Amino acid sequence: MSFFLEMQVSESPRGIFISQSKYALQMLKIYGLKSSDAMENLMVERSKLDEDPQGTSVDPTLTEMRSQLTDYVFDFNKIPLNCDSKSMISLSCNTIQHSRTKHIAVCYHFIKEQVDNEVVELYFVKTTYQLADIFTKVLGREHFEFLINCLGMQSITPAKLKILVESDEE
Repeated sequence: MSFFLEMQVSESPRGIFISQSKYALQMLKIYGLKSSDAMENLMVERSKLDEDPQGTSVDPTLTEMRSQLTDYVFDFNKIPLNCDSKSMISLSCNTIQHSRTKHIAVCYHFIKEQVDNEVVELYFVKTTYQLADIFTKVLGREHFEFLINCLGMQSITPAKLKILVESDEE
């Protein structure tokens, strides 16, 4: 078992296990929360966040890098873009409908342009299966555990990790 960037890494024939339990315990101790009891999430599920007043723009790094590599004769497939809005996918693929939507945000027009140039390909993914939600939204325990499973991750307690490591050493 070794530590790297506050992460405990353990390798066995079953796979690589990564844990931040030592770091988490340090933070609990520093902020005086070590004796606190675990409880359900205090935030409201499905709450809406406020609008971004600065209007932070989209990071174009991926499309720029792809464009540069294409100049060096590297060929790429279309970038898959998952979306939970059928109407957005329809707007991005239907030029007739697109002409009536000049009031819609610039980001949708950018995506439409990328679809037309065959840089990205849009795929519909139900809201339930949006894996990014685990990092960006307040989720209930069931949905959180479902997405953890979809990502191929497991929540392993230190005791369970010790048992797994010991069973592989035998």
